[in-house]
Amino acid sequence: MTEPQQTDAFPVPDRVIDPDLPPRQRTLAQRAPHALLVPAGADTPPRPRLHSPLRTALPVLLKGSIPAAIGALLVYGLHRASAPSNVSRIALATLEQKLAHTAVPYVRTTVTFTALLVAVVALLAALDHAIDNSRRRALTAAHGRYVLADELTDDAWHLLARAHHAQHGIVASRVHREDLIDRIGNEYMLPAQLWEIALSLALYSKLCRQEPDHPQGAALISVLQDRRRALEASLRGITCRVRALEDYAQQTAEADARYEELEQIHYLNDRSDQVLDLMARTAGDEHAIEEVDGIAAQAAVITGAFDQALSEAREAGRAALPR
Repeated sequence: MTEPQQTDAFPVPDRVIDPDLPPRQRTLAQRAPHALLVPAGADTPPRPRLHSPLRTALPVLLKGSIPAAIGALLVYGLHRASAPSNVSRIALATLEQKLAHTAVPYVRTTVTFTALLVAVVALLAALDHAIDNSRRRALTAAHGRYVLADELTDDAWHLLARAHHAQHGIVASRVHREDLIDRIGNEYMLPAQLWEIALSLALYSKLCRQEPDHPQGAALISVLQDRRRALEASLRGITCRVRALEDYAQQTAEADARYEELEQIHYLNDRSDQVLDLMARTAGDEHAIEEVDGIAAQAAVITGAFDQALSEAREAGRAALPR
């Protein structure tokens, strides 16, 4: 099992997701903690562990009912204390009645607010678990539509990393950003290619792990040898697809380099009048014109090289991303 490694250029993600997955499930699969995701190689995903919203809300209601009940008893006591007394009319009793009568509305308001607050907190807790249950069900439904990096064997993971680097090299190139090499096609086909490669590598890794660690018996060893040859042939096929992506990325990088070189020459060529003026002052018009013509000729050569590089990049793209 291989842990995802990081590179300076492009960090390799810990999961690859089917680009055709519905947006909501795709977002959940991208953001979900690793512990909630089941490897694509698992035949049957375990049932999601769901939490009852009622069981979540009940403890909140029980704990919140204690201060509410105490407050209700306090309101009742104050209400009784504020009632007129037919027995005692002394000043102290009258003062107690007035204080109790004044406190009743405030205590009643506090109790009501506390009860509402407890109800809101319980409702929010129940809603949170209901939403979490919905997410878990969606992740379970998305099983097989994502591949985890740590479910791959070492050789499979390195192939996936190479494909990922090639994809990002193409997308990050200037000729891609400026739509000189089928930007729309790349943005649709490259994720699909990466997903197909990841899915094939996940199946390859699963089949590799099914082999016994210590086979015994000539018949079993013979069967395993045939099986391994078949797996190696499958891996070579996947490797060819990855190399096609890498060739496309290399041709794209070459086109980028020629593009930058061409821009620099155009920059100098646009300022050739200044060179012409200077050389006319110092070496004569004929020699100056020859020098400027040399710059223009070099620009034409680089333009041709850039056109050739773009053409080769497009051809590599058609080979790596069959429509």
